Amino acid sequence: MEHFNIYIKTSLHGPAKRAAAGMWIVEHEREDGTIETKDGMLYREMIKENELVFQCLINAFFIINRTGEKTGSVGVFTECEHVLNTMNNHWLPMWKKNSWRNAKGKMVSNMLLWTRLDGLMEPYTVSFSGEGHSYSDYMARRIEKEMERRNQ
Repeated sequence: MEHFNIYIKTSLHGPAKRAAAGMWIVEHEREDGTIETKDGMLYREMIKENELVFQCLINAFFIINRTGEKTGSVGVFTECEHVLNTMNNHWLPMWKKNSWRNAKGKMVSNMLLWTRLDGLMEPYTVSFSGEGHSYSDYMARRIEKEMERRNQ
């Protein structure tokens, strides 16, 4: 079975909206032991951390879907507390079951992004972790350069 890792890093932390860059790396571990990586970056003028993480994840899952693999496992590494809490507390299946309403009966924020991401994750076994990873420093430097370039 094929395995993928997605690493997400952003220049934002917390719910405040502001200009930010986010980066993703997709690592594809093939059954023969070879590893292939692809990456990308986004910049947005006014965005929250979780929204930027959603957009990075959606782009990363598009890369995985283009490999043609329709099964396998995906490990997602992100520092975004909102995304980690949602996935690790199994809120997403509850929201879907409750017509995209949260435990308080209110419509889920970013429902369209969650719906899109959920559809892309559907064929895979996906786990989420907030633990550090070997790409963290590399991604932080790339994001910092992008932010400097945008602020000139």
